[in-house]
Amino acid sequence: MCLKKSPTNGFNLAHAGTIRTHIDNITSIRRVWPDVAAVGSDAAAGLHIYDISGGRHVASTHWTDPSDPRIYKALVSAIADSPNSVYASFSCRHKENCILVIDKSTFQVVSEIGRQLGSSMKTMVPGKLTYMPSSSLIFGSAVTSGAFGYSGYIRLWDSRSGEVVWETTEPGSGRSSRFGDSFADVDVDVDESTMFKVCSNSGDVGMADLRKLGEDPWVYLRDNNPSMGHTGGGESNSVIHCYRKQVFVGRDGGLEVWSQVEEKETGEERENRVCEGFYRRNYVDKLDNLERGTVMRMEGGGDRLFISRENVEGIEVWESSNFSGSVSVL
Repeated sequence: MCLKKSPTNGFNLAHAGTIRTHIDNITSIRRVWPDVAAVGSDAAAGLHIYDISGGRHVASTHWTDPSDPRIYKALVSAIADSPNSVYASFSCRHKENCILVIDKSTFQVVSEIGRQLGSSMKTMVPGKLTYMPSSSLIFGSAVTSGAFGYSGYIRLWDSRSGEVVWETTEPGSGRSSRFGDSFADVDVDVDESTMFKVCSNSGDVGMADLRKLGEDPWVYLRDNNPSMGHTGGGESNSVIHCYRKQVFVGRDGGLEVWSQVEEKETGEERENRVCEGFYRRNYVDKLDNLERGTVMRMEGGGDRLFISRENVEGIEVWESSNFSGSVSVL
């Protein structure tokens, strides 16, 4: 696990230190205290807690069930946290899964949320988790793809009761015109209480107000500038990430950002925060950036956007208010 820090000017990032972990293939990581990180792996069972300042492994949390011996060596797929708890999705080899609620002060298991068999698309382990402080909801999603396209679900749990308060699956929900155009990825904007998806076939970006969810809550963003049109989804790999009221979409090697158009909103739109023309699209990178490799994951932090690409060593960092420059960190 490598730590990076940046000087106050320019795009140069300096290596600050390296922490040796006892696990391979770290696939999820979350800072739960200023100097403490929770780490999950697809090769080592359990949620592992590291003291970053001291470079020490301080605790491990495992999913166990004395009444079911099959619950053994469960792997962590996603991590989120609230002021008092850590939420981690665990999955066993026979695919049964759940979200564990873990006390932040002791790192002991408090309760289980959403235990399911994992035998179908609707019961897969959540690959993304986000805690929403304004509503105390946990946002979870899972996506899979195969010969017949993409499928997945989005689910909201009440963190206090553990009950599902809303869910949707694709294919199987929404307008008939969108059948066959399931989402390839989904993310949530915690500050705006909105969620976004990128469609696997058309490449369209859908937006929904989390305060007004129903059977079909999606509004699809439209860019009035014809020169900003995209080529659609099709066989491309698409990922989406919300950060600081912006929506970043990676399509294969390309990167675009949807930003709010404040001056155009009416009083009703300001209240609803959802309308087709509420966001405007711009391309973040240049044509030669497309050849760097497929965008696999994005994460925002401070004034920067961190990107990992398929088969590319290191991390790509975009900086500045307009995200107009980048540097690769090896």
